[in-house]
Amino acid sequence: MGKTSNPTPREIGGAGGAGTYDDMLGAVSMARQPASNAPTWTSITRDGVTFDALAFDTGDKIPLFVQTSHGVQLNQLIENHIHWDITGNDAGDEFQFQITGVGAGIGEAFQSIGTVKSGDVVLAGDEMGKHNYLEIGELPAINTTVSTLFVIILERIAPDDGNDTTEDIIVYFNDSHPLLDTMGSLNEDSKS
Repeated sequence: MGKTSNPTPREIGGAGGAGTYDDMLGAVSMARQPASNAPTWTSITRDGVTFDALAFDTGDKIPLFVQTSHGVQLNQLIENHIHWDITGNDAGDEFQFQITGVGAGIGEAFQSIGTVKSGDVVLAGDEMGKHNYLEIGELPAINTTVSTLFVIILERIAPDDGNDTTEDIIVYFNDSHPLLDTMGSLNEDSKS
């Protein structure tokens, strides 16, 4: 049998490989409620189980604090999305979310992530009680160090065409998918 070339333990996807994706979770249930325009804790029942979740009406927003892991590829765009449900079925109406905020690597000044909008979501009328996924857009490539911190303001906004649903959107998670290029870092505050 011939000798094979194995990647080092800290490389993902092999030497020079594309890497793999991971989750940077932003649990909205753990976020501090703003003084105004806050989503409402709403009791919902799914398949016989009742629990409270945050329901967003148009204009509701919440701050989330998300930090990159040590395995994240630096200086990359990071896809941002939400996992959602709805309080009632509302075929044909629409909703939209956006994120704004700032980000900074360790020792760096915070800089704006701009405003990133999801685009209008047209409801089919069968989303209630389902685990739905909505890609909002990309965080800019300002993750210049391990443990880059993002402060994200997640807000439900009116759809561009004005056909806003009267139903609340339940948001379980705001989540981002960064690309990993290592399993971690050799130092606590840098990749190498």
